[in-house]
Amino acid sequence: MKSVPKAVVLGLYGSTALGVIRSLGIERMPVVGFHYGLRFPHASYSKYLHEKYFAPNEEGLLEKLIRFGEEQDEKGVIFCTGDNYVLFVQRNADKLNPLFRLPLSEYDTIDNIIDKSKILDIGQKAGFNVPPHAKLSSEDVFNLEFPVFIKPLFSVRHGKSDMLVIRSKEELRKVRNSLLEKYGEMEVEKYIHAPTKNKFEVHTYLTSKGEALIAGMLRFRTDFAKPGSEYHNGWSRETVNQEELIEPSMNLTRLLKFRGPLDINIIKCATDNKFYFNEVNLRSSANLMSDTAFGLNLPAIVYLDQTNQDYSALAKKKRILGQYWIHDRALMYYASQNIEIDFEKLLEYIQGGAAHSFWDPKDPLPFYISLIKGYLPLNLQIPTLKNNNTTK
Repeated sequence: MKSVPKAVVLGLYGSTALGVIRSLGIERMPVVGFHYGLRFPHASYSKYLHEKYFAPNEEGLLEKLIRFGEEQDEKGVIFCTGDNYVLFVQRNADKLNPLFRLPLSEYDTIDNIIDKSKILDIGQKAGFNVPPHAKLSSEDVFNLEFPVFIKPLFSVRHGKSDMLVIRSKEELRKVRNSLLEKYGEMEVEKYIHAPTKNKFEVHTYLTSKGEALIAGMLRFRTDFAKPGSEYHNGWSRETVNQEELIEPSMNLTRLLKFRGPLDINIIKCATDNKFYFNEVNLRSSANLMSDTAFGLNLPAIVYLDQTNQDYSALAKKKRILGQYWIHDRALMYYASQNIEIDFEKLLEYIQGGAAHSFWDPKDPLPFYISLIKGYLPLNLQIPTLKNNNTTK
């Protein structure tokens, strides 16, 4: 009997992997997971995962994927849950393409799209406002309005601790050479002052028919935060419909011609009230279960579309606004750091049917096993107004 094409999820760590697997599973799609390295595979305990494979490194992962693909009757659809897996697919596209449907872009290579010195120009081409920016090695950096925000060109190789705010030209002159020696070239942008509630995400997909779909649009919220903690990230998200973000988001989706979900990040400046493009992730967002619950189930649509099946019923679903997604792991971390949480407001959202990053009564094992093993709380570097080196 001929086997059906598999949904192949690369990376089983965290809420992104869990959201992708659950979104596929609730639509009864056959899901297989692959994972390499030492990061804890939270999603490997999901009841929706039919098979799972582990490798110590990328070489082992490639070997297992090829062996698996050769055993299938149909090409599977690959879903990447982290930037490292996105780049892994690009590097090994020649070997994987005969066996799988790959999330690649017709616009450019993945490396060039995620390059921080180039992505703002792509966003501007799509119609977004972008902050004035320059490369650190260029003298143009001293023509920017200060403070400025500095970050490595490739976020895959560096963390948020490698990003910083420089408040004056004099300060930049003091650290410029040492930064270039440590990181090589860096991206320098005018700092966009924005509290957490001024951050937005738009999740999109370009179908094989050339239709740009918006699966969900979210605004970051700090409703559970007591006064003084409003600048901490990760509290919750609310489903919204910001009209001025629709057209440029659709334009960017068509421009990139990426064969997978997109996570577009936008910031609303607190001083001029304009929306500025920040970045685009070539993968699903960590909060995609908000889309599945209150908007479009994008992983399921991607799977059906790329296996030449009818996805129209899922694509016609109306987005429900004013609904919430709760970041369980971040809240646990904040509580461990003695940051006050408004539990009455949290309970109100839970009772109102909020989606969660981890907890799901229909699929409880990822939450419980991760909690018991000590891998549920999320390790966050908490940015504050007094030490604002990672907030933008």
